[in-house]
Amino acid sequence: EYENILENVPDLCKNETTAVNLSICLNYWVSGWFTYKPTWDFTPMTFEKLKAEGGDCRDYTELYTSIGNQLGFYTKKIAYPTEKIYGHTFALIGDDEGYCILDQTNIWCFMLK
Repeated sequence: EYENILENVPDLCKNETTAVNLSICLNYWVSGWFTYKPTWDFTPMTFEKLKAEGGDCRDYTELYTSIGNQLGFYTKKIAYPTEKIYGHTFALIGDDEGYCILDQTNIWCFMLK
C-alpha cells in the first residue's frame, strides 16, 4: 500500500464524496502522467517512482485501492491469471451509491441507486 498517498492526491479528488466521482477524478489525474512499464511484482514501488518511471497493472491497482481505502471507500483488488501473460490486476472502488472498475487508464462505472 502507498502510505501517506493522500499528500500527493489533488484536493479536488480528495474532496469527492462518492466512489464514482472519486474514481472519475482519479482516472483523469492518473491519465495525465500514466506510463506503462512492466515491473517485477516483488519490487517495492513508491508513488514518486510510479509517477516518474511508470508501472504495470499491479502498481496502478495498488495506487487506486490505497487512495480509496485511505478516503474510507470500499476497495477490492481483482486479479486473474491468463495464459499469455503472468496475469492481470485491476481495482474496484465503491460505496452504497455505486462503484467503478479502474484498469490502468480505463474506467467503467455503475450506479446502484
